[in-house]
Amino acid sequence: MGSAPGHKMAHHLLREERVRSILSFLFVVLIVAAVAGPQPLSNKEIVLMLRTGYSSDAVLMEIHRRRVLEPLEEAAKTWKNANEWLKQGAGGTAWDAITYDPELNLIYFGTGNGVAWDRDARSPGGGDNLYLTSILAVFADTGKVKWHYQLVPGDTWDFDACQQLVLADLKMDGKTRKVLMQAPKEGFFYVLDRETGKLISAKQYADRVTWASAIDMKTGRPIENPDQRYAKGMAVVEPSCTSAP
Repeated sequence: MGSAPGHKMAHHLLREERVRSILSFLFVVLIVAAVAGPQPLSNKEIVLMLRTGYSSDAVLMEIHRRRVLEPLEEAAKTWKNANEWLKQGAGGTAWDAITYDPELNLIYFGTGNGVAWDRDARSPGGGDNLYLTSILAVFADTGKVKWHYQLVPGDTWDFDACQQLVLADLKMDGKTRKVLMQAPKEGFFYVLDRETGKLISAKQYADRVTWASAIDMKTGRPIENPDQRYAKGMAVVEPSCTSAP
């Protein structure tokens, strides 16, 4: 029989493998729509198959339908007159900013900019264009989205939320809060409650930020400077799309 430490190591490796499987799945299907199979699986069947390491097309497609397509149906409402772009792909890829909280069973990741960069080109009717430039929390065993926070609604500057995510337990107002922190290239340093996605703080850290004057703490949305959207003419925007100074 294996030792107790050996059992703990095996359990740890199994959990890591499950997380890797979910991450691989999310990379492929998060923003790409597809059609689910004709024989839906129950939640119990899906969880059992994931826990035993069984991966079939039926499992992946059913998770895709329930956990990806359904949220995307809501997200699609934030894209106006963008059918052609949504068919071929319009950005929002997940890379680099990925981390995991085993206690909450949540995987966190950030998404990239839109394609084309200009929101008025890819979504002529406007809209926030979810889930571009967003931080999402999904359950590690099902892939279901628990919460999301969009840093730059209707991004038009090649900003993104793909910089490193830092998890910490911080004392705030006499209480310990589980937080997630990110310093993305748009110039504001964000602190979120990683259990709920609620915005705790968003302060400017870049030397100059021209696209927004601040982040509204009531709505969580940036207070944009309207002359920084360049659809009708040139605009000098800081920070640049490469990095915050």
